Amino acid sequence: MSKLERYVSVLIFVFVVFAACSSAYMSRHAQYTKYWKNYTDSYYQGDVPMVSTLDAYYWARHAEEYRAGAYDNMSNDELMYYPDGIRVKKPAPMLVVMLAKLMPFFGENVYEAGLWLIPILAGLFIVPFAVYFYIVGYPVAGIVGGVLAAFGGMYYMRTGPGRIDTDSLNLLFPFLISMFILLASRADKKHLLFIFSALAGLSQLLFYWWYEHALFLLLFLGTLAVSLFVSRKHNIRDIIISVVVFILFANPLLLGEAAENLLALMKVYLFSQDNIAGGYPNVYKTITEVRNLSANEIFNSFFHPVVFFIALAGFVLLCVRNIKQMVPALPIFVMGVMVLFSSMRFVMYLIPFLGAGLGYLINIAADRLPLRNIIFKRVLGYLAGVMLIAVVAAVPNRSFVFFAQPNVSIPPQLYRTFNVMRNTLPEGAAVYTWWDFGLAIEAQAKLATFHDGMSQNSLKTWLIARSFISEQSTASNIIRYLANNGIKDVLARVDDGESASSIIELAETYAAPLEKHNVYISFTNDMIGKYTSIHYIGSWDVATGKQGYATSGIVGMECIPSGADETRCGNVQVDLAVGMLNGKVPLKRIVSVDVRTGNITRSKETGLYSELNFISLNDGGDTVLGYVVPEAEYNTMFVQLFLLGSYDKSRYAEVINMYPWGRVYEVK
Repeated sequence: MSKLERYVSVLIFVFVVFAACSSAYMSRHAQYTKYWKNYTDSYYQGDVPMVSTLDAYYWARHAEEYRAGAYDNMSNDELMYYPDGIRVKKPAPMLVVMLAKLMPFFGENVYEAGLWLIPILAGLFIVPFAVYFYIVGYPVAGIVGGVLAAFGGMYYMRTGPGRIDTDSLNLLFPFLISMFILLASRADKKHLLFIFSALAGLSQLLFYWWYEHALFLLLFLGTLAVSLFVSRKHNIRDIIISVVVFILFANPLLLGEAAENLLALMKVYLFSQDNIAGGYPNVYKTITEVRNLSANEIFNSFFHPVVFFIALAGFVLLCVRNIKQMVPALPIFVMGVMVLFSSMRFVMYLIPFLGAGLGYLINIAADRLPLRNIIFKRVLGYLAGVMLIAVVAAVPNRSFVFFAQPNVSIPPQLYRTFNVMRNTLPEGAAVYTWWDFGLAIEAQAKLATFHDGMSQNSLKTWLIARSFISEQSTASNIIRYLANNGIKDVLARVDDGESASSIIELAETYAAPLEKHNVYISFTNDMIGKYTSIHYIGSWDVATGKQGYATSGIVGMECIPSGADETRCGNVQVDLAVGMLNGKVPLKRIVSVDVRTGNITRSKETGLYSELNFISLNDGGDTVLGYVVPEAEYNTMFVQLFLLGSYDKSRYAEVINMYPWGRVYEVK
């Protein structure tokens, strides 16, 4: 290839890469423009835009604190994991700093800044990924793999509008490090070898600042050493120096943390069991993103099983024919392959390489065309890649998302309850609720929570779940025990060898009064759908090792009147006069609640032998929602306080009633 051809080839490549990155950005930004700006009732609460991940509230709150100058003075985050608190990350995470620096451009609204930032970041990984394959000699492979990865279902969902989280650069940094390792392995001069090793280490340091997972230091450290060794271009002395340079720029103080981090994540994603130390339940088992994909789901994650295997074959062929140059990227490919054994989230690391496999097949087909003009061959290869992407976009499938309506994590009506909590509850109050909305309460209500989305896998969550499925008196005892002692007392007892039975009895019979009169229980209607997981964790019998069970006892059904004292809820006909379901299944009692006030308007014992109850939510006399609740669930603190508003006034006092969205009680 002549200098002119090389120059033109680079210009065309730069243009195509820019177009690929722009497509990833424009698709995500178009969703923001269409939905957030046009449907404000569904996507805004006041001037606060709703987000599509609950973790966003963690980053947003700390960005606001950083912007106000308060973050650097914090050593312990008192709003998280009450009353124990959590160590504040120092220095402030990169995403926190980026959001804080952007806030002035968006009227100091951190959420607006995040809505603009994430779409820009999401497609940046295409640059190092495409450059990597351009260096190897297959530019079409890099472009096709990059674009398909940007629109792959898992990555698109995790980097869509409102997804203010670290996923948006979790492909960029690994591919950037791999690219510099490739350049180091190809370097003909020592100074270039050391410069690229230093850049790889610096990229690793930035990756840690972004994601704070030190294990990648070990991963890419080994990759650098192997890549330099198999390249056969460098002696052992230079390889050792390069490894040392990498470590110095990546921060050698992180090596110990990297080893601990690697073991911890292996336990979560590779060797995750139903329980954690001591036989207590593993909360991660109830989280969607940690679940394993079935073989069929994995094969369909790349459009179609046939296409999946063709793409995989193409990538394997690419590796076999260019093994030395593909070594720097193989660790990321291995992370993608982990989806076969572990969490569904790893599929986003696999899609780029499957796309590259298809792009490679296009690349070699274009290179073998009987044409002398190399530039023309490259252009034809790019056009073929664009056509392939267009076909994928045109055919309806669940594997790739080119445009979709975003779902917000918290509906605006429910989010409004946090504003009411902020304006109603006293300063310094602690909120006792399920972990999902903990970060949002901390960010918007500025109140402490007992656990949240970054501290849910602990014995505290097990005890909180147990309180929700217990009767009111037992629940009150558990709450006061945790509020007064935190989880430190439980852990100390576990370390001392105290039995699980003894710890359970201590919490459930705890009689001491609250040391601080500042604890409030928050119920929100999303917890009805999450009650299955809450019951699974709370019903875990640690004393005997018996696993918990996921009850399906509280299921909401939309209802419409179908006659005098009759209502139809889906396929279920409810006779409210007699107390029968579909004329066959008896009910023990029927309780009617006014959906506008949250108060019981009628409670009737049917006199029939049954372990089932029917709770009807009425609006002006007509049943609009119905719940079939087993007797065991009917008497729980969750059902009594939230669904029925029936509470022991010696133990609780209702302070906020936003039924059916939420209720808040003071713990006496």
